Parts: sequence; C-alpha cells; structure tokens
Amino acid sequence: MNLSEILAVSARKFPNKEGFIAGEDRLTYKEVNEYVNRLANALMQRGFEKGIK
Repeated sequence: MNLSEILAVSARKFPNKEGFIAGEDRLTYKEVNEYVNRLANALMQRGFEKGIK
C-alpha cells in the first residue's frame, strides 16, 4: 500500500477527522484527499505520468 492508497482509505473511514494540521490550518482527511487528487490530475494533464521512473 502506498501513501496515496493510505490517504484514500483514511478519507473513506474517517472523512471528517482532521488529517492535516499546520499551525492554524486544519483539513479533514476528505479535504486532503480531494486536494491531492486535484493536484495529481493537474500534473497528469501537464504530461506527468503515474509511477516511478
């Protein structure tokens, strides 16, 4: 299981639990997962590919 999968599982199991805290900023696991997915999709649209090369 990789970090992306762990985050997705946490977002399903604990969507409203805080998953990211930085100073005053707090995001739920669901919010973090949504941000990460948007970033990954944006990178793939710009030519990045899944996996490690």
